[in-house]
Amino acid sequence: MQLMMLDTNVGTIVFEANETAAFANLVQKQIDAALGARRMSRVVRRGGMAGGRDALGVHNSIVEVQLSEAALGLSLEPNPFGPDQSAVVEELLAGGQAEMTGEIKCGQYLISINKKSTLRMPYNRTMDALRNAERPLLLTLVNPISRADRSPDSRVRRRALPTAAGHAAAARAPRATLLSATHTTPLPHSTAPHQIPHAFPVKDPTGDFPEECVFQLLDEGLHVGDATNGATVCFLEWDMIEQWKPAEQEQGMMELFMLAITGMGIFSFELNDAYAFSDELQERMQDHAEETTLQKEGLTGNASDDDIGDRY
Repeated sequence: MQLMMLDTNVGTIVFEANETAAFANLVQKQIDAALGARRMSRVVRRGGMAGGRDALGVHNSIVEVQLSEAALGLSLEPNPFGPDQSAVVEELLAGGQAEMTGEIKCGQYLISINKKSTLRMPYNRTMDALRNAERPLLLTLVNPISRADRSPDSRVRRRALPTAAGHAAAARAPRATLLSATHTTPLPHSTAPHQIPHAFPVKDPTGDFPEECVFQLLDEGLHVGDATNGATVCFLEWDMIEQWKPAEQEQGMMELFMLAITGMGIFSFELNDAYAFSDELQERMQDHAEETTLQKEGLTGNASDDDIGDRY
């Protein structure tokens, strides 16, 4: 049977059930029907991976909400859990436009306004951009990382031994330079199962990262969360990641993962199987680069298979 998890306000409930996808669709229809009379905005949902959906697939990690009125009915605050980047939903006005969408929640992290990224802006500039943006207003937000994706089952120990796969990868991986977004030679793949890694900052040039983070790879970029509560520490769209490099430390230490971020500096984290995460990050960066190329060439969403076949 298939496994279905249900996040509720009293905790996460796990069931075995047949036809979980059909049930999730039914729940979605019921929720849409219940909220239909109240909605004052158009909501577009988009998916990610590695925890991109909640247990039923009703809410994705990334949500886009279009607001039509001047009074948004929400207040934003500077990021309380990480660097001064963008803004976080602090409060919703009861009965206001934001609350009535049923999609905007306290704790969500603002990614863009009218498709213009806010991830390179401090809080003050983000608020200026929000006030000056044209209406209707399209907000893109990321949800906190769910409890299920931060479960103890996927946590790591601070002095865990590197895996055998990590040792083998370390012996063959390049050591001299960081990997860049244009690096094309894949690292040896680890045999470790996919999970959201927990990472412990060793070098933090901002001084704002918590003692333990989680890395969530989404279609839009790398979502760094607080391992304690799932709150967003920062969100890195793909072109903000300049370079990265996994490395092995001495015996008995976790592996090291170095990450160069535009506008923030070079970070180092301890995590298990940094080589596997580097592999996965590289694949996502390459996928993004290919998608960007197709969009520039006008192929995304409006070209037939024959057209693409003729081009390539």
